[in-house]
Amino acid sequence: MRRFTDETLAEIWRYLSDRRQLAEPSAILELEAADPDTGAGRYPGEAHETPAGTVRHRSYRCWVDIAELLGCRMLTPIPQDRGFVRLRFQALVPPDQPRAVEPHTEKYGLTSDFFRVQKLEQPHFYVDYRWALSRVPLRAGMRILSLGVHRGDELVPLVNDDRPMDIVGIDHCASALDVARDRFPSSRVQLIEADLRKWESMHLERDGRFDLIISIGTLHSPAIGGKNLFPALIRALLAPEGSVILGFPNVRYIDGEQRYGAQLRNFSEPELSLFVKDLIFYRRLLNNRRLHVTVTGKYYGFVTGVPPGSTRTRKDRTSSPRI
Repeated sequence: MRRFTDETLAEIWRYLSDRRQLAEPSAILELEAADPDTGAGRYPGEAHETPAGTVRHRSYRCWVDIAELLGCRMLTPIPQDRGFVRLRFQALVPPDQPRAVEPHTEKYGLTSDFFRVQKLEQPHFYVDYRWALSRVPLRAGMRILSLGVHRGDELVPLVNDDRPMDIVGIDHCASALDVARDRFPSSRVQLIEADLRKWESMHLERDGRFDLIISIGTLHSPAIGGKNLFPALIRALLAPEGSVILGFPNVRYIDGEQRYGAQLRNFSEPELSLFVKDLIFYRRLLNNRRLHVTVTGKYYGFVTGVPPGSTRTRKDRTSSPRI
């Protein structure tokens, strides 16, 4: 195991990537480096003097990024002598080949890996979604429509809010909706098992238009055809002073770990063009509705449109939902 002191990132990367290429799944790569706590406040790679000599500072954030880029998870560092720590990176286990799921509506169902993802337990999603909701002028009695509601993670702050709201959620996955119904037994939450592409046959407008439409991780799917479906849907169902929150995934999961960016076939690195095109398309669409639009987020890109004059600053949390 090698101890690094004032070497460059290029030298560290060569050392680790050479070993990563030969590592079996779950194998552990190790090295020793300066304890990040001894250089707190310094920039990545900035040299400073320690009792052990000159070292380059790298924060734990840097080492976590290195682990992610290598296709590893970072394990708990082990303190060593003279201000060094042993850093350990465990190679991730690649996912199994996709297995056939019958019926096709259960692709994201109870037995799928996707179902294990809890979006509100992911720090970036939690904070970014909370901020998007804080921009919406929420009020008692408003009607909310969730497209692709799945098991309802994005409904939690709305259901828990002190102001009672009427919520309609639509998804075609029966097992996910069963879980959502157990989570939200309130009569004010209506969960519909249906194909979103057939929204016109559901007569959703019969009780009035919706004040907020949410769709997270759904409209980007080629099977949905969101760029054709959503413009017609909001023309018919969004109230004149209504708001919209859309979320587009820019993340994948390997062995339980988040990795930034969608992975396309035949690309070794994330390719962001489709993700960016989605953000631009829906931002322009909501702008054309005369909404005030922001695009935020990291692992999920959030396109949030609210009526002009209804936005609040980040410091004003008095009307924010409980999340």
